[in-house]
Amino acid sequence: MKRLFIGFLFGSISFLASATDWYIMENTPSVKVDIDFDSIGRYKGKVVGGGNPLNYMTTFVRFSYKPGSQQYDRGDASITYQYLSDCNNNMSTVLSGLYRDVNGNPIRTATLIEVLNQNDFKTPYPNTVNQGVISLLCYVNSKENEKR
Repeated sequence: MKRLFIGFLFGSISFLASATDWYIMENTPSVKVDIDFDSIGRYKGKVVGGGNPLNYMTTFVRFSYKPGSQQYDRGDASITYQYLSDCNNNMSTVLSGLYRDVNGNPIRTATLIEVLNQNDFKTPYPNTVNQGVISLLCYVNSKENEKR
């Protein structure tokens, strides 16, 4: 099932890249996770101690929490993170987050990293959303590098 999903995801990139809606990566009883295909691109910043700058990719991932979940009950209906993947080492980090209430109003923002260092990247746990985001971004990156 997981392979089917990944195959569908990778096979649908060209079609979905022009979509204006978010694409659902995961939907559980407590959270729905979407990725913004329009925001996928190369990271334009600098990574201190990093590898090839062409191998850093970024996108936005939204976690929409459902009533009854711990996050929803404390007032965070959704959080949108800006993910950054290091395709040199198959790792990622989160640059920032935007928290919204149940009405979609911004509650607060969080800049998680001011100066990006290679040590800020972490290896994802297997079969997680984080691993899926890295796989997708690094797949897109490899296709972009093939065009060069």
